[in-house]
Amino acid sequence: MSITEQYVFADDEALDVDPPQPSTDLSCEVCGTPLVYGGRGRKPRYCDDHKPARSASIPRGSSDVAQALAVMDGMYTMLSMLLTVASPNALIMFRQQVPMLQERNAVFFAADKNLCKSVCKVGSKGGKTAFISSNAIAIAPVIAVAVGDMRARSQVRAQSKTPQPAPEPTVPLFDPDAAFRR
Repeated sequence: MSITEQYVFADDEALDVDPPQPSTDLSCEVCGTPLVYGGRGRKPRYCDDHKPARSASIPRGSSDVAQALAVMDGMYTMLSMLLTVASPNALIMFRQQVPMLQERNAVFFAADKNLCKSVCKVGSKGGKTAFISSNAIAIAPVIAVAVGDMRARSQVRAQSKTPQPAPEPTVPLFDPDAAFRR
């Protein structure tokens, strides 16, 4: 038995299922042409002739490359801060190499989307860590100089003080053991 044979309707029991009637009270804002609205989504405002052209979207790859380059720039900045403390000569050499590295990175990121995505992922997850560590690296030399200054000041103070003569021992006025010493 098929599904159509199960449900047989008499002529007077016709289904009252009408397709949704398009709304006719809508018209194009430019020319006034009546618009059809099927009942889903936003109501149309313009006819097909006057619809505004959609803007061309920027390809996703170029923004990913720019974001990955920004992440690498942040990493290079952190390394520069570390080299400032560790070895100023290495810092000078590193700063000379960074522009060339960024040019090469742009080529690598454009060619390998997976590399680009993984660098962006590292940048998004390591943002807080990078923030805290870069501030710590920036503050470390200041703390080292402050500690060195405090040590130098304390040594100067110690040398500037003249030695005081030792006080003479005082004899106690009352000696409780004196009676037993005889």
